[in-house]
Amino acid sequence: MEQAEEILKTVDFSGYDDILFISKSVGTAVSSAYAGKYHLKTRNIYYTPVEASFQFMTQLGIAFTGTKDSWVDHVAIKEGCEKGGFPLHITEDADHSLETGNVLKDLENLREIMRVTEEYIVGNSDEF
Repeated sequence: MEQAEEILKTVDFSGYDDILFISKSVGTAVSSAYAGKYHLKTRNIYYTPVEASFQFMTQLGIAFTGTKDSWVDHVAIKEGCEKGGFPLHITEDADHSLETGNVLKDLENLREIMRVTEEYIVGNSDEF
């Protein structure tokens, strides 16, 4: 949190109509806590959130996780997303880096993850 505050200390968020935070892993907790602390209205892309993040995740967002992510309790992630209203996109056989170990499969998965990410960013989908 201290690092995020240091990096963002000169940003005047009041000049923005739309604030998008993209975060990964423990960073999902940091970005959410930061937005809450500074009363920012944000949209969020949460890549592989950890369970502790859900105590801070209160604003709009989508989440991505893998079925073989050993860093998380999969039931807790699904429940946290359901409770928070975050559409959860699950990548089969993917780990905490959203990788399967099969390069071609990873590229296919990454293409789909980026397609969903782009749709969320531009707001052109009801899929979330």
